Amino acid sequence: MERHVNHRGWIVVSSVPSSDGGYCVDFYQHPDGGFGFEHFRSDPEDMGRWTALGGSGLRRFETMRATVAEAAEAVEWFSAEMFDQTDSGNTTADNRKVNLAARSLTAFAVVAVVAFLWSGDWGAGVEP
Repeated sequence: MERHVNHRGWIVVSSVPSSDGGYCVDFYQHPDGGFGFEHFRSDPEDMGRWTALGGSGLRRFETMRATVAEAAEAVEWFSAEMFDQTDSGNTTADNRKVNLAARSLTAFAVVAVVAFLWSGDWGAGVEP
């Protein structure tokens, strides 16, 4: 997974999605040392926006292993084995970005079609 810096300045090093893609756990490194994790959910009514659950992001751990162990205790669907699989390059975190982009594009297309139909100008500029 390509590392990126989130809006809090944390360097996200791994993102593990749930099997249904509705949840994920992000693992990050603080810029000034230490590690942490945050549990997120994505709901269709929020247009695929990720919402933090549980406030785990405020905790700091000395090692990534300690962080993963704590996440496995705190998040019901997550296990350390899932992190190991993701960490070895089998991540689907980029798929989350694609999924969000697809949802956004779909929402835009629906709005465009509704606006077009609402305008009632379906045959404008077309010669019989």
